[in-house]
Amino acid sequence: MDIAVVNFEERPDLYDSQEAICGRAFPVFLYYSETAAAYWEKMIRYYREYQLMLLCKDNIAAVVNCMPLNLDIPEENLPHEAFEWGFQKGIADYESGKAVNAVLGVQIVVPEAFKNKGLSTLAILALKEMCAEKGIETILIPVRPTLKSKYPLIDMDEYRRWTRSDGLPFDPWLRVHVRSQARVGRVCEKAVEIKGTVEQWETWTKMAFPQSGDYVVEGALCPVAIDKEKNLGTYVEPNIWVIYHPQSHNRSNNEQ
Repeated sequence: MDIAVVNFEERPDLYDSQEAICGRAFPVFLYYSETAAAYWEKMIRYYREYQLMLLCKDNIAAVVNCMPLNLDIPEENLPHEAFEWGFQKGIADYESGKAVNAVLGVQIVVPEAFKNKGLSTLAILALKEMCAEKGIETILIPVRPTLKSKYPLIDMDEYRRWTRSDGLPFDPWLRVHVRSQARVGRVCEKAVEIKGTVEQWETWTKMAFPQSGDYVVEGALCPVAIDKEKNLGTYVEPNIWVIYHPQSHNRSNNEQ
């Protein structure tokens, strides 16, 4: 498959098309993140050359969004509030003129027509190569495991430790990262937080919530907490930190 990698600066004409693809990649409720709403447009405006598209005959085969930032804490201390921290820090670092040395991987989306063709691996490779070229030392990705929604009552840290008989992670998305030379880190317990009224949650999930309690909903990695008295539904999603060092990988490849 002949794939070209471009960024948003080079192909602004494809911006609306990639928005449409990304806008149907995840469960509806995830698009109501207050953090993403507050910072997404600035991320795109400030860092257009860091937003990638993989093209196959001018069709979008994958989209990679990331937030550059200045990583000034040890990797083992990465916060639980992954996206809130990353979005806020990336914007603040840009506006204060700090040099970036890391990126937060926000999402990698492969449209349905290109699934099961190895595009997710190619997208990770494109991200690593871009970062190596720009002198970025670290890629931090709060990974949303593909199959975790089928096991919403299993603790994420326990799920993180599941492996197959070959020793690779049970989860296919984690497997892709491990095969791409990533290190799997700890769970970020509060990677995403979504709040809405009970009516909003009923609209998003097409479910009824007759009483307060924790509910398993389609596409969620853990239960949604419904409080009828407060008219509030709260979803706090854990992800798993995955870490790359693209320059060292690039050096290893050059030595082979």
